[in-house]
Amino acid sequence: MELDGQQWKTSFGKASGLGKLCLGNPIAFTAVRGGLLCFWLAIMIWSMVDWVNSYAEPEMPNATSSSSGIACTTDALLCSDGKTYVSRSPPSCAFAPCPIPYGFGFWFTQLTHWTLLLELIYLGFAFATTALANFSKLPDGTGDDTPWFVSVTWALQPAALVGSFLVFVLYWALLYTPGSTLYAISVMTHGGNFVIMLIDVLICRQPLYMAHIYMPMAYALMYLLFSLIYYAAGGVNHRDLTSNYIYSVLDWSNPGGAGTLSALIVLLVIPFFYCVFLVLVFGRQRCSAAVDRTNKTSPV
Repeated sequence: MELDGQQWKTSFGKASGLGKLCLGNPIAFTAVRGGLLCFWLAIMIWSMVDWVNSYAEPEMPNATSSSSGIACTTDALLCSDGKTYVSRSPPSCAFAPCPIPYGFGFWFTQLTHWTLLLELIYLGFAFATTALANFSKLPDGTGDDTPWFVSVTWALQPAALVGSFLVFVLYWALLYTPGSTLYAISVMTHGGNFVIMLIDVLICRQPLYMAHIYMPMAYALMYLLFSLIYYAAGGVNHRDLTSNYIYSVLDWSNPGGAGTLSALIVLLVIPFFYCVFLVLVFGRQRCSAAVDRTNKTSPV
């Protein structure tokens, strides 16, 4: 495995030219990567806790009277949360529904949460690889001398980087309703996720190659296949427990629409932004090379 001619301890143990401005010390660089891991673990726990404490209140059909025959304006409904919900006043005369709690199992159906987990796994490997590069007695080297965990870290980075950006773009472009309530956890998992990956890619020396574009593409295809299997198996939406999809924009009952969106994401969106990140990493490498020449260190 080639790492821009560097040995793996240089690629994964030293900060980039940008990172050296404040992370020139190996201990500081390792500590920052550990901090990113701990921060994202806290975000994942927050996301899970928030999810199981969230409810959806879908609209119910209009009615002129309750099932008991009493005028709907005076009817009441006792829900599982112990609260009583009364019907709305005329002219709408629609019953207020019982809130539907988000089941914890549904947490694992969301692309956001898949990517949150992927990012956590990557940050864990990145921290461990940097710590081992700086403080272990493992032999340095390239090619066959590169440890397996280095290869895993290197492979996970493009998938986590592009995946986090994809979640950020798709949420704000397709799912968020302008003017609706904005929650801090939504901002962190649909924006903060990409900021963390951007910081990571800017401060490290890990190379990024066009040949590795298959990693984010494979990740996207894996989730799309999961959503299709979920639909075929009769899976339902967590907000109403009846709609046969995870996201309304990816409804496989309309295979033409879902297939077109999937193709656009995999064949157009991911390659385009991957190229943008390649340019970003190239700029970071040039900066690192300039800093190395200035400090008379080994070239990047």
